[in-house]
Amino acid sequence: SMRSSPTVVAALLFASLASTIHRLHAKERDSCDRDDGECVDAPKFETGMAWRSSGANNAELVSQLVANRVVKSKRVEEILRQTDRGEFSKHNPYYDSPQAIGFGATISAPHMHAYALELLESRLVQGGRALDVGSGTGYLTVCMAKMIGDGGLVVGIDHMDELVRQAETNIRKSHAHFLDG
Repeated sequence: SMRSSPTVVAALLFASLASTIHRLHAKERDSCDRDDGECVDAPKFETGMAWRSSGANNAELVSQLVANRVVKSKRVEEILRQTDRGEFSKHNPYYDSPQAIGFGATISAPHMHAYALELLESRLVQGGRALDVGSGTGYLTVCMAKMIGDGGLVVGIDHMDELVRQAETNIRKSHAHFLDG
């Protein structure tokens, strides 16, 4: 029997995520019957109103993501409520759009992190393994680590040393056990 390495498992997770997103886009695109391509009545993603999910704080942000049906599972909702974006983004952490984190990089919009966690929920299991490529501030890495729990392994990698140091600083604010364990 062949044992998968964490890198292979992560590649499969991200390939699955990309495939799911592609299918959702194709479903929306193919639902248009009009010749001019103007799909006024085309169904939107079942995941809701992503860009309208901003809040004044983390609790409001997550409540908006739930109300707009971006977050559907209780498990993902709990993880997002436990992980305050304000510890990972200095500027507008609760605004539902990408935010600059320095060095020409951004932290993804909250709805993108929520979509990723929703789509990967069945694979981010207790004791599992995951790889967060381009981990930036460490936010999604921490969310994934909380989903995988004790006995699991989540590795966040980034090609910019400055961002790696920033992520370590951010994670130590409330989640140092993930680095020290």
